[in-house]
Amino acid sequence: AIDQDFLATAEIANDTPVAYNSRRALATAGIERRLHPWLTGGLSLLAEKANVTQLANVPGMGTQRYELAGLPAYIKLDQTDNLLNPTTGYRAQLSVTPAHTFSGSRLTFATNLLSGSTYWALGAEQRAILAGKLALGSLDGAPLFQLPADQRIYAGGGGSIRPYGWQLAGPLAPNKDPIGGRSSLVLNLEARIKITETIGIVPFFDAGSYYESPVPQLGRTLLYGVGLGARYYTGFGPLRFDLATPLHKRSGDSPIQVYISLGQAF
Repeated sequence: AIDQDFLATAEIANDTPVAYNSRRALATAGIERRLHPWLTGGLSLLAEKANVTQLANVPGMGTQRYELAGLPAYIKLDQTDNLLNPTTGYRAQLSVTPAHTFSGSRLTFATNLLSGSTYWALGAEQRAILAGKLALGSLDGAPLFQLPADQRIYAGGGGSIRPYGWQLAGPLAPNKDPIGGRSSLVLNLEARIKITETIGIVPFFDAGSYYESPVPQLGRTLLYGVGLGARYYTGFGPLRFDLATPLHKRSGDSPIQVYISLGQAF
């Protein structure tokens, strides 16, 4: 038997993140197939219509209206022991999304994301876990300032570089709004230490940025910071509370970022 699922989504959204305001209608339909107990692949069709207003004071600012068709594809590998609280093993995922816009600036581009994480348990009782993650993003085929702001690559915030606010880990416009980019690099390192069976602490280090070029420019400014988290372990996964602070603090950066969620950061 083929282990395969049909997946479909539809949404109408009014999004107001830091970098832009958008009103959009989006629909996807595709399949996901389990190729092996630890390997999954997916392919879908994407259709989107959006009005996006860029907030950064840079070329191309203002409202862009576009229709977009895309072909998202991904493959992911998971050799860990637990979805929400991995203690051993590794994960990797590659996603590629070619897309074309049919109005405004007619653009053809591809967004590529690659990530990998690994986990090491220390000691027979596994009361300390060392965890690391590296994520790379690249968008090729279109000039940065012709791209709608919501199609650009950003970094910062939960699930990314926690010492910096959402979308803020990268070049900013004079008004301190994020410009967005065509590539990104994110590095996360954690030590997950259990104090009791239900309470733990997690010191962590995050670094990276997004870049205007289609590949990360490692010689450019790298943003980094540290943090300390608390974990409350439940039967369905850990509850996470993280405090993070930037060590490379720019004018306008908040000294503290706070995150609360279910599951480990990665």
